[in-house]
Amino acid sequence: MGGAGFVGTEISHLLATQGVKDVVSVSRRSAAAQAQKVQYEQFVDFVSLDASKDDLSSVFKGASAVISCVGVAPGQKNQLDGNGAVNERIADAAKKAKVGRLVYISVASAISEGTGKLLFADYVKGKAQAEAAVQRNYGGGSSLIIRPGVISGGGPGLPPPPGVPPVPVDAVARAAVAGALGKKSGILDGRDEIVRTIFGDVGAIRRDFSCAIERKILLHGRLYVTERFICFYSNLFGFEKKIKIPYSHITCITKEYTAVFIPNAIAVITARKEYVFRSFWDRDDCFDLLKSFHESFRGLAASAGDGLESESADRGEKPDGDMEDLGGAMQDTGPEDPASPADAGEVAFDRVE
Repeated sequence: MGGAGFVGTEISHLLATQGVKDVVSVSRRSAAAQAQKVQYEQFVDFVSLDASKDDLSSVFKGASAVISCVGVAPGQKNQLDGNGAVNERIADAAKKAKVGRLVYISVASAISEGTGKLLFADYVKGKAQAEAAVQRNYGGGSSLIIRPGVISGGGPGLPPPPGVPPVPVDAVARAAVAGALGKKSGILDGRDEIVRTIFGDVGAIRRDFSCAIERKILLHGRLYVTERFICFYSNLFGFEKKIKIPYSHITCITKEYTAVFIPNAIAVITARKEYVFRSFWDRDDCFDLLKSFHESFRGLAASAGDGLESESADRGEKPDGDMEDLGGAMQDTGPEDPASPADAGEVAFDRVE
């Protein structure tokens, strides 16, 4: 639901590239207009209807899950009913049609319980009404409520409130797909909980940066600086790439240049491999943050001997932890791009943690 919107098109794209059958995008826009916005549109069916007033039973019949991205942004008209009543209607109709699972894109509690409660009262009330309808119809075991702050990646928009980091749209989409497929249930509140659906428990996320990893082609995505790992995620033309590099395996982090003189790259070097990330807008900020975490980790490791690395091994973390969703359960190798051989130390897996 809301399949022609910013988040909905990303979810349709991800479902299609993961080989999920019978993906249906529903929007008030025409089927042709929806198809123009979705990549791999040949794997998606498009239905035009208005969820606030049209009959939903036919489109929900036989569905295993419904994902609702329907809503009205702060500052627009009809924020209460556009977020509340319409999603209550969707939840009730999905339950009546015996749909197995329901995923709803809500708003972070840092906003709904903070300044947003006063600044966007109808918006927050509508989101709360929708969440209540999800819980009433599906409880916590058969539903997933995703609570991002501002969702980034869609061009200019409202800035996030102070202290509420934005969540990249691909992370929200991946969490929604995990909920629809029954791999996540309950509530994911805020950026860190949402991003953990990609990487698992990586510690607190301090900041994220737009960049690209150097392979045979540049794979654009997002680098996350966490307390324990450098993480990278990309989903380009259906090729999904995930990397987790423990600080304990890093020997050196250096500033690099593109085309000799463009200062927009960082190299992360381990005993086994060199990772080069390019196309940073804020390379120096990222470099300084990575260096500070790496040096802090080295200081702790020097004080504790080999204890930290042993703890990492005990948790099952593999050296350089390069992971890809390419179908294979915890295989020892996996291709680094569609046309290249595997690198040692890469791990392919087919699950969402």
